[in-house]
Amino acid sequence: MERFLHTLPLTAEDLATVTRLCLDGDREIYMLYPGWWHFGGHFSIADLDGLGHCTALTDLNLNSMVAPCSLAPLATLTSLRRLVVDAIDDHRDLETLTNLPALTELEIVNFARTNDHERWPGIIGELRAHGVSVHGW
Repeated sequence: MERFLHTLPLTAEDLATVTRLCLDGDREIYMLYPGWWHFGGHFSIADLDGLGHCTALTDLNLNSMVAPCSLAPLATLTSLRRLVVDAIDDHRDLETLTNLPALTELEIVNFARTNDHERWPGIIGELRAHGVSVHGW
């Protein structure tokens, strides 16, 4: 299946039409590749570079498949309204979230399980001051 998917053409024009993207192995990938977690980090996403090609993106879920990385590439997503981030992943450049002009909703999952509680309150406070609904923490 993976070999077949690699043969499909994916153009910049295709990426520009994507409005929703879920990078969460707990959901969609189980249907395509059951037991994917037994294959090491093969499906893990190590960085978000290139995400800016999805210029119409309004809904993004950065859950369990995204390894700790910089959130700076999100700065180019000027249409992004809803974002899900896993606090356990300890992403860098959290301040990028405060500069997303269209963001109206942020869901932080696994906040109670992270050891990194001190970085989030300032970010959350600033987002709420800009009218962003923040939940999950």
